[in-house]
Amino acid sequence: MLGGARAVLAILALLACMIGGGALGWAKGGPLLGLLGTLLGAALGVLIFALVRFVDHAQRFGERSVPDLRALPAEQALRVLGAIVAGSGSTSDPQKSVPGLASGLLAELALVRELAARDDHAQALAKLDALAPSHPRAPALPAERARVLRALGRGDEAIVASSSAIELALHGGMNRLAAQLFAELDLDAEAKLELDAASWARLARALDVHGDEAAASRCRSR
Repeated sequence: MLGGARAVLAILALLACMIGGGALGWAKGGPLLGLLGTLLGAALGVLIFALVRFVDHAQRFGERSVPDLRALPAEQALRVLGAIVAGSGSTSDPQKSVPGLASGLLAELALVRELAARDDHAQALAKLDALAPSHPRAPALPAERARVLRALGRGDEAIVASSSAIELALHGGMNRLAAQLFAELDLDAEAKLELDAASWARLARALDVHGDEAAASRCRSR
């Protein structure tokens, strides 16, 4: 269903077409042509509304859905990602088809979360540091690092890690994941994120698609 700013613009376009058509018809030939102009304007407005709705629906349909796998066991999460890749028509190894996903990475991330849950943050960070060189394009690594750093109260370092995670997710086509990572931040952390202009614009579009218009507006203001 069409919503947000696009719905408002489409409705305004419909009203403008009706009012404009009626006014033009009235000016040219009185009430009868005014009524005809209103009807023609309404038809044009409906066509514009349908076009805007089609474009919005096509954008939502084309958005890859990346589930939140943090609550799943590592092996199950790997199977879910493999199914996503298989559903996209890829015949290659799913662990190589998803950017940054390689054998054992999910299991290692599960271990990192277990260490953090036991308040062994030093070991969790050490594990993430060891994984980073082998998976430079995996947004999950800096995302996990940001969570551990936030738990330690190291806010500035966490913001750097969050910026990296969101950039990697956007560049890897994982817009839904980028939106989820952005939603984890408070307003102060949002204001300190370091993204380039193109990434801010893309993040705003991703947030729009997922219905967070307020966050999208904040991104556009950057």
